[in-house]
Amino acid sequence: MAASLLVGLDLAGRSVLVVGAGAVGSRRVPTLLAAGAVVTVAAPHASAEIEALARSGEVVWHARGFVPADLEGVWLVHTATGVVD
Repeated sequence: MAASLLVGLDLAGRSVLVVGAGAVGSRRVPTLLAAGAVVTVAAPHASAEIEALARSGEVVWHARGFVPADLEGVWLVHTATGVVD
């Protein structure tokens, strides 16, 4: 069984890319925002929660898959796609 690792990072004002906007992304994005991160989401489809955060301007949502240019200026990437290989 894989182990989880909790890492304490100061995300205040840092650019964070979340790739994927389903159940996992929906749980992670509010936590990242609460930590002060500037969040961008890349996913062709998003949960209602992510869509609402994008409409309110709390996150930027690119309604498409990940492209390498998404990494420009990003300090941290969190994958939430469910794809393991």
